[in-house]
Amino acid sequence: MLIFSAFATQNEPWWHDAQLEWKLFTGLPSISTPYQWYWDIQERSDNENPKFFAQSIGAASNDKFFVADSSVLPSFVEASTNLPFGSAFSTAMARLNNPFNEFFVGTSLGLWRFNENENQFVCEWYWNWDPTYQIVSLGNSIYGRVSSWGSQSGYHIWGAGGLHTYEPFGGTSEIWGDPISGNHGIGSRNVRIISPGQSIIVKDYGTEGGLYSLDGGLTFKSPVGIRSDGLPLYVYNFYGYSGTNIIVENMSYGESTLFIGPLGGIMYPLSCPTNERMTTLFYSPTTRLLIAGDVNSSGLYYAVLPGPDEVLGPKLNLQEAFIISWESKYEITNLESTTDLASGNWTTVTAPQNVISNKIQVAVPKTQQMFFRLTSP
Repeated sequence: MLIFSAFATQNEPWWHDAQLEWKLFTGLPSISTPYQWYWDIQERSDNENPKFFAQSIGAASNDKFFVADSSVLPSFVEASTNLPFGSAFSTAMARLNNPFNEFFVGTSLGLWRFNENENQFVCEWYWNWDPTYQIVSLGNSIYGRVSSWGSQSGYHIWGAGGLHTYEPFGGTSEIWGDPISGNHGIGSRNVRIISPGQSIIVKDYGTEGGLYSLDGGLTFKSPVGIRSDGLPLYVYNFYGYSGTNIIVENMSYGESTLFIGPLGGIMYPLSCPTNERMTTLFYSPTTRLLIAGDVNSSGLYYAVLPGPDEVLGPKLNLQEAFIISWESKYEITNLESTTDLASGNWTTVTAPQNVISNKIQVAVPKTQQMFFRLTSP
């Protein structure tokens, strides 16, 4: 049975050699205590006045709200508006009151919406006992959780015309929602829209690999991807880059690193100005602006990613790992390796296996001369 090693060669996507040019981002104020608060940034990219919105999340003493027009390097301006809600905890974009997305904030005083015509926050649902800690968009409605164990603690849905449903279960579990399908629930899942009719749902993020669904349903099969160096991928956060190519925040042992690649494929590292746990992380698929800030730095950094059709050109770029693959129709139990064929000592390769098209692929770090074999039942 044939096995082979595939290398990155000429005319590969730019991310096979992703040394980004990072600069200090001055479009938002520096964060005085980054371990206590951070920026939650949302983008409206539809035809109704594209904008960026940035809300400080965490301590009420640092409560700030900024707006910027959509551009490659947006210039955020602090909105001269009321901030009547104390602490802000999460944000989302949804279409409750208008046919375009508006900015919503889950706060210590319930759910609030930024009314752009009146330049003020208006209350959609007031509650001053337990915080509306987490909100997510369902497209035409908002799904949220009220934490602790008060009389309104649990899971809520707010819709157009004052529609409100409530499930009283304490509100202690994380929630997720898909704006495309409207599916939602509790559990550690992350959702990103990648086109007007498609989204990616990743479950079990923060654990090795993570599984994704593209059908808007709850069928999770393939891992999000495998790292080009063969090490485990821990998907803590992600953004859509182009099509089903994604940017992944990998976090393990309190450190964050960035990767990019095709969903379910080989993920290549993105250079990043920090490897500390990221608090502020935002990517705009329309402007290709990437903003990052970590738990120990008051400043933010930015890079503008190359276009998806850019390539490295005619140069050989050997990646950090051998990509070993074989046809998935074969029933294989093990990929094994040895440094000495004569010894007969074979060791199981523990790197993740991923099915791409009709092949199984494994990324193996290039550490020394190795021999590989497949064992069958």
